Amino acid sequence: LVKYCSVGCQKAHRKQHKNACEKRAAELLQSNPFASCRGLIKEEQPCKKAAELKEEQLYSQGHERTELNQKAAPGPPPFASTFRVTASTNVEDMRGIFRELFDSEIRFMKGLGEETLKKMCGGSWDPRFCEGGAPINHFSTSGEIGLVLAGVKPCSVVAHHNLQEYGQLLYRNVLRPWYEKYFSEDSGFVCELGSPGCAWYESDSGVADIAGGASMFINLNHSDASYAIGILRTKNSRATTQEELRKVFGYPASDEGGIESLIEYQFQNPASIYKIKNCCCSPCLDFRAIESDAASVGRHFRQCREGMLKLGYSLALDVYHQDEWSPRAVATAWYYAAGCDMEECLQMLQADQVWMRCCGHRKEWLIRELFNMRSRQPSFVYHR
Repeated sequence: LVKYCSVGCQKAHRKQHKNACEKRAAELLQSNPFASCRGLIKEEQPCKKAAELKEEQLYSQGHERTELNQKAAPGPPPFASTFRVTASTNVEDMRGIFRELFDSEIRFMKGLGEETLKKMCGGSWDPRFCEGGAPINHFSTSGEIGLVLAGVKPCSVVAHHNLQEYGQLLYRNVLRPWYEKYFSEDSGFVCELGSPGCAWYESDSGVADIAGGASMFINLNHSDASYAIGILRTKNSRATTQEELRKVFGYPASDEGGIESLIEYQFQNPASIYKIKNCCCSPCLDFRAIESDAASVGRHFRQCREGMLKLGYSLALDVYHQDEWSPRAVATAWYYAAGCDMEECLQMLQADQVWMRCCGHRKEWLIRELFNMRSRQPSFVYHR
């Protein structure tokens, strides 16, 4: 055993002792197969670390992982090709195939190229933040499909209207192959392309066709599945109403008749999920709701969070326009998201599972309203 006064001296002497060391290492490995787990691994670690960093860089650009890095990457064990989802399959048993879908969509989106992403964002693109557009974590549809798998939503319609082209590419390259690989005929789930002229509404830019050419994933066991299929598959000469769409997509609240806010159920730790630095937000589901439906929003979020936890992902409740809703309404959504348990609500706030967007005196007002929830009746009128 040779000791050196510094790393610099060790590196300088490397050329002279390299051959002797390699010979001695081979002798040790032959006499003791576990020697590589002790002394030799010190030589291998820097190279291995560099290789892993290089793999992560390539993976973040949409390339496939090598076999080495796939083994090193954390995640659920791979499923055998014989695994099939049937009507009796539990949500927890689908965790592995959902992770595969999620990762496949991320790789697919990263491989689209900057020009396509700019087009999807309406001409603007910032891969780090959401200024003027949205990075790929705002286009991910796997989270919504996960809520359909968990039985919270009856269906998911992927990339409709102005994103139909992307939705069809995603269907052919990711969704349909994944569905055919893992779902049996009696699984209770349907994955198909929608027909034009069924569900549609008038938008500022013209007619917005919801189902036409879009990828649809439907849970036939959901109580509203028949209703959703009737809307999405039936030719209709009249525009689909907002209330009909709300029921089709399983949204818990209305966006008409009151002060509204964007509601987003955000994935926690999105930077590690999407391999994007400084990735601050990534909605699993988003919709609009009026403040009088705050309790329904909280209850619905709790259902969605429990469903996604079964699939291995955690969500946070984001009432985006907290300056529009009253502090009492925001506090109500948080309180019901915690199952009307104040201790759990405070834990969720501390764990960033409910997002605080306001500041100053409004933040203090919100916290005060939250602590007043214990003595308040379940239903009340909001005063601003």
